[in-house]
Amino acid sequence: FAGLLLALLSSGAFLFTWLLFPALLRPLVALLAVALFSSLVSLRSAYRLNFAQKSWPSYLRMFAGWKTLSAARRTTLGILAVLGLIYFLAFVPVNLLNTESAHVFHYNSGDEGIIYPILMEMFVPEETLTAQLYRAFIYEDYHYGYPFYVLSALAVLPVRLLGGVDFAQQIRINMLLLRQFISVLPMILSALLLVYMLTRLKSRFYSIALFVFLLFIPGVVKYNVLFWHPDSLAILFVVLTLYFLQRDDFRFGHHWMLAAIACGLASSTRLLGFFCGLAVA
Repeated sequence: FAGLLLALLSSGAFLFTWLLFPALLRPLVALLAVALFSSLVSLRSAYRLNFAQKSWPSYLRMFAGWKTLSAARRTTLGILAVLGLIYFLAFVPVNLLNTESAHVFHYNSGDEGIIYPILMEMFVPEETLTAQLYRAFIYEDYHYGYPFYVLSALAVLPVRLLGGVDFAQQIRINMLLLRQFISVLPMILSALLLVYMLTRLKSRFYSIALFVFLLFIPGVVKYNVLFWHPDSLAILFVVLTLYFLQRDDFRFGHHWMLAAIACGLASSTRLLGFFCGLAVA
């Protein structure tokens, strides 16, 4: 796990030699990344019999515990998933509103009209790799946190690949994707995790009732309607922090480290994450 983490960090450092780190370090960092990945491959090959005889560690299977659910609890989970899908699709018509044209959108969008151009700037093609990376990473607007823009960029990436450089004008589909996948979906996942943490899906009635109750809290519904903001992501990261802390149960293992990562994501999205900092510490 430590080797994999160091390999990923060295790969990220290599990327940032085009932005923040001295370019003279580029060969050294690249060599370090190659050496770390080579060592992982060598270890995997040397201990292939050990890997074949046991399953992957639980920290690589975030929701591994759900695989051991009984048939009744699996059915309950399936019902919650269907309800979540219906809830997700129910917001599609309303989240298509105010996107008929650029004029209508900018006149009615509020904060969305301010942050939408910032997201679109991340996709503007540049002549050099350094300039392109600068567009993607140093976009100079951080009051909504970096994870928010990264995940938003991933949400509209298919439109960028299919629509070309003028995809920013595809406001209708872009805003639908952003509102649905950055606001609605994280809220559904948060509610699902909370239900699992509180009921363990042992009671079908209470699990479904709690899931529906959480999704129809007035504030939750409000944040899912015409609202592309980082709040749902912040809530999801906070819930993930609590989930991993519960899974760790004071063993200070890999779930505890995952809780720290989730807390870091929450803190870099909204200040709400800082309320979980002492819990991890």
